[in-house]
Amino acid sequence: MFDNKNIRSIHLHVPVYDNNAFPEYRGVGTYRAVSDKYYRKIYEKGCKEEFKERTQEVYNLLKKDWDIAMQYFFLLDGIQHVFFKNKLKIMDYYMKFNMFIADLMKKINDDDVILIISDHGQERGIHTDYGFYSSNIKLGMKNPNISDFKELIEKMVLKNKKI
Repeated sequence: MFDNKNIRSIHLHVPVYDNNAFPEYRGVGTYRAVSDKYYRKIYEKGCKEEFKERTQEVYNLLKKDWDIAMQYFFLLDGIQHVFFKNKLKIMDYYMKFNMFIADLMKKINDDDVILIISDHGQERGIHTDYGFYSSNIKLGMKNPNISDFKELIEKMVLKNKKI
């Protein structure tokens, strides 16, 4: 959809599309944080800073005219990998993300669509095949693959543009 000339789109920090999608504390740092208590604090601080930056970027996107704006957040993925045994910490971060979405919902227009998609699930710190999606409108999708959203999003945008 980012290559569709009929759709004005922007993507920020999306792996594969953007070079700046992987700060230094990811990757090997994730594995180090699982076993290194000192580094775990540095890792969590990096996740918090990234979340703050990403949420501000989303708010800034609201001031621009886009058909599709996509923002990648590492926070919940990274926190679950490192703190998979600490359910309360994970839930705290889900609550922070929920508060951000609730605030975002107050700032958007009634006809704007917010779609949150995970690329995988997680169990005991390991990726699973199932994922998650949520939207402020009914999509009528049951157990979709992440690739199923491309066609849906393009149809919604082009329908509203009446091209």
